[in-house]
Amino acid sequence: MMAMFSRQENGSAVSSGRKHAGGCTLRDLCVEDKQKVANMVMELARTTKERDEYKQQADSAEEMYQRRISKLKSQNGELVEEIVKIRKKIRQAVEVARAFQERGQQLEEELSEAKTLATKLTQERDQRGRMLRDGWQQTSPPRRQVTVVAPAWVSSVDRPQSLLVDDRVVRPESRPRQTS
Repeated sequence: MMAMFSRQENGSAVSSGRKHAGGCTLRDLCVEDKQKVANMVMELARTTKERDEYKQQADSAEEMYQRRISKLKSQNGELVEEIVKIRKKIRQAVEVARAFQERGQQLEEELSEAKTLATKLTQERDQRGRMLRDGWQQTSPPRRQVTVVAPAWVSSVDRPQSLLVDDRVVRPESRPRQTS
């Protein structure tokens, strides 16, 4: 180990007076070696100062990066929450779209059924019209015989010109023929 040194006013290093067994003091060194030691001490002081500056810069940079990381984590958390909300809205929109699609299919089926029914009713109406035009052919259902009796005092002008028989209008001159 080396002895403790202190500086005198003229700048030369002086031994604090402790000697080590088998060691030497600054006084034992030549001027050249003393200069080397002084340069080493100056270099040590300079590197120590640089190390402290670098450590301070590193600490400052680490603190800045920690703040940045904390901010990014916070933003990430907000984004995750927003993604969850958006996914929920998308799921709801898909459910609504699916419900509209099912309702649309149901309405299409009902429309198809209505068209089929309308076609069937139109065909039945057309068939009835042909039957009426053809003079109530054999295919028509049997009709009830209705006799209209009007009092003598009712003039022929006041007598009914048609009757409602089996939900159809029948005129006296075009009464259906009775099949025996």
